Amino acid sequence: MPRHLTTRRPQRGAGVLGVIAMLLLIALVVVLYLNRHLLLAHQSASNQWRAAVAVESAEAGLSWMQDRLNHPGHLDAQCEPATLVAAGTDFRANHLPTSTVPGASAGCRLPGGSLDCACPNNNQTWADDSAARFVVRLAPETGTGTVRAQALGCAPDTAPCDQAAPNQLDTDARAWLSVALRPVPLLPSLPAAALTCAGECRLLEQASLRNDQIVGLGLAAHTATTLTRAPSTQVLGLPGAPPALASVENDPTLATAAGAPCNDEALFAHLFQQSLAAYARSPLTRHLSCPTDNDCSATIRQAHALGWRAFYLPAGALLSSGEAIGSPDAPVALVTPGRLTIDNAPNVYGVLFAHDTFVNASDGGAADIRGATVSCHQHRQGGQSEVAHDADTLNRLRESTRTYERVPGSWRDTP
Repeated sequence: MPRHLTTRRPQRGAGVLGVIAMLLLIALVVVLYLNRHLLLAHQSASNQWRAAVAVESAEAGLSWMQDRLNHPGHLDAQCEPATLVAAGTDFRANHLPTSTVPGASAGCRLPGGSLDCACPNNNQTWADDSAARFVVRLAPETGTGTVRAQALGCAPDTAPCDQAAPNQLDTDARAWLSVALRPVPLLPSLPAAALTCAGECRLLEQASLRNDQIVGLGLAAHTATTLTRAPSTQVLGLPGAPPALASVENDPTLATAAGAPCNDEALFAHLFQQSLAAYARSPLTRHLSCPTDNDCSATIRQAHALGWRAFYLPAGALLSSGEAIGSPDAPVALVTPGRLTIDNAPNVYGVLFAHDTFVNASDGGAADIRGATVSCHQHRQGGQSEVAHDADTLNRLRESTRTYERVPGSWRDTP
């Protein structure tokens, strides 16, 4: 049989294998590069998120401090409005700075969008640092009359978060912001006379008006009409000054400003350089609905003990308990478009403004009002009562009823 000879074919493809290996190597390099870029992008996004959280936390701290500063009532240890006198403290007294020393710091954690705060926090850093947080304080600004709110915001998992070393900030996790706050008085202007009356004004029995202070030029009575006086009443001005200088009656300027008949809004704006509506809606003003036939003294005193100083009584009020309303160091503003009746013998410190004011008009009591009284439509005062102008009391009232607003252009992002 014939034999068939076969030959082996030589192996091929080694070159292709090399090319494939080279392509795989290039692909691996590309994947590693893209993975590195992804990791860097992820880290950059994480850093940006943490930086944004820190900035927003600091901004929240500034707004929170301004809000707490403009809350007139006492606050508890968690910076919430106190419901019991013993549980709260005066936030402004603790946190407003002196001329050279910053006020106490306060701070909040923000777990899940809620607030967990401490007032004052004494640079508290919180053992649990898994939530964003801020620490804020008020510092003096020399010669400007303003204060500077300084807030340090921290992202989660950043410890510590305090203001001990503001110049050593980890910019990835912390942000420092500040803004100037200026005080704005709720009552920019105050009456110069013990009694300002734009309507019917009567002094009965042994009632008296007094202003022996040079600040008000000794003006005891300022009226748009004639002040009707019983023979035993007294209108007293500066010692040694002629009695005629103690009162200004039938003042056409006051009559024009108040309108005929007297308009509460117009008279209030004329005397206090503030609208009655703005006073009523201010966050510093406490609204109390007092029945005109029941004594409202206890309700006002309770709110006063919790730090409130400005009151709006839409339906008027009766004060007849004989106990003090306000104090020389913490006077009040009682404002109503209705009737304000004072019976018995209470001491009242501050400003009274009402459409009608009746002070011991029928009970023969001896109320003592220190500050100023304003009546739009009718003022009747009898018994042995006295309305006396007190500039110191009025100035304390103006200082205690100030709001704080941001000064435009004062925002900073560096210590």
